[in-house]
Amino acid sequence: MAKINIGIIPDSHVKPGISVERFKWAARWFAEKQCDVIVELGDLADMESLSSYDIGKKSFEGRSYQADVRAANSAREEFDNSIKAINKGRKSRHKALFAPQKIALGGNHDEGRISRVLEDDRKLIGTIGIDDFNYKQLGWRYIPYREYVEIAGFTFCHYFTSGVMGRPISGETPALSIIRKQFTSCVAGHLHLWDISSRTRPDGSRIWGLVAGCFLAEDQHEDYAHQANKLWWKGLTVLKGCEAGDFESLETIGVKNLREQYA
Repeated sequence: MAKINIGIIPDSHVKPGISVERFKWAARWFAEKQCDVIVELGDLADMESLSSYDIGKKSFEGRSYQADVRAANSAREEFDNSIKAINKGRKSRHKALFAPQKIALGGNHDEGRISRVLEDDRKLIGTIGIDDFNYKQLGWRYIPYREYVEIAGFTFCHYFTSGVMGRPISGETPALSIIRKQFTSCVAGHLHLWDISSRTRPDGSRIWGLVAGCFLAEDQHEDYAHQANKLWWKGLTVLKGCEAGDFESLETIGVKNLREQYA
């Protein structure tokens, strides 16, 4: 099997009123890096209208499920329309088209919040759901929340768990903790931090743990996180030459540099 390049979009937390132009820039960067696969790590949509933590607060007023869904769908449409524009230009120059496999993972903010609401109020079943997002229409393969997908020897999941309670692995060195618990190359989102670690097996093969940051807008600040906002890394990652859980090189780009390069 040929080695492949994997582009990673970590937690984006798209919400109404915040620009989604960064998704146009992301498509262009991934095309330049010749990505064969694009993986969203979950929480594309923030779904603040379903936040149980904010009910009763003044900030909760005016939130709308439909507006949250429209915002998330506009982000994915921005990404896919940019791919179409790239390919229109390539076709006119008789160049190979950019046609990556696209995989989207469910997260605790999008699918998780919808599932909790449906569990609390069963009469809403059939009126709201993950199918409201336009994954299928735009050709994305959807991986349900808490499930994983394996690509070129890497296991991708919104987060990996530790202990009998199933809590997300975190701490000061989350990437190292993940490979110590999972014993294989893993890529996760959820924490909004960027962290990487590796270990070598007795046969000389290498395994990697990667926590890939987030893809919030450059000026996006999440009030609930307070000072933790300053710890988060906003950007994209590409793993190049992936095979059997290892890669030949890694490239990242922050949202600020993405804007400066493509806006």
